[in-house]
Amino acid sequence: MPVASPPGSAQKLAALRDETREAAYALCDDLEHFRALGKVGTISPGELRRFSAALRRIIIEDDLRKIAAGRIGRVYINGPDPSRIVDFANRHKVYMAMVGPLAWGDLVVQSQVIFKPGGGEAAPSTCPMIAVNSDQFRSQPIFYHDGAWIRRGDAIKFIANVGGGVHSGKVDNASDARIAAARETMKIGELDPILLQVLYAGSLIANAPDVGKLEREIWSGG
Repeated sequence: MPVASPPGSAQKLAALRDETREAAYALCDDLEHFRALGKVGTISPGELRRFSAALRRIIIEDDLRKIAAGRIGRVYINGPDPSRIVDFANRHKVYMAMVGPLAWGDLVVQSQVIFKPGGGEAAPSTCPMIAVNSDQFRSQPIFYHDGAWIRRGDAIKFIANVGGGVHSGKVDNASDARIAAARETMKIGELDPILLQVLYAGSLIANAPDVGKLEREIWSGG
């Protein structure tokens, strides 16, 4: 026997859709921009400002969850499961570790590990993909440098607020200083590892099946 919807739930969902309708259409526009950038594999300063502002709004300010709540419910995003690399880095003499694989444009990069003197063992070259909700996606560790993990949400905020995205602010706290130092550890093509992780985050969101379902729901019903 079907379970009846809670009283007032239909009205609540309709209200959520109305409250987020403008943001929902903006989300669809931003996702198209993310996909176009991912195909080209290059980004200008102006595009980075738009991209980082949109990504901050979608993930840090939680627009994705809010927009989905009144339409399809919880949204899951597919991305590399960092647990294998995190466990390895925590057990070995590691100077730097990057969670992968990463793909952006024609660039494909596997997980990377640089050992401290005296370290050295076969490190995992890739991480299996896993579906996570937006809160988990934001909090996943993505880069290890000098004894600490950098989480995806902190990297997104840094690029938007300090690293030439929406603003070019000052490095004025320990977290930002750690991220700024991590950007200097290596170059991957023309990109530093933190920027690459942030760009890849946009691609993961834009190409997530649940996000595609959400887009279709927005265009069909607002």
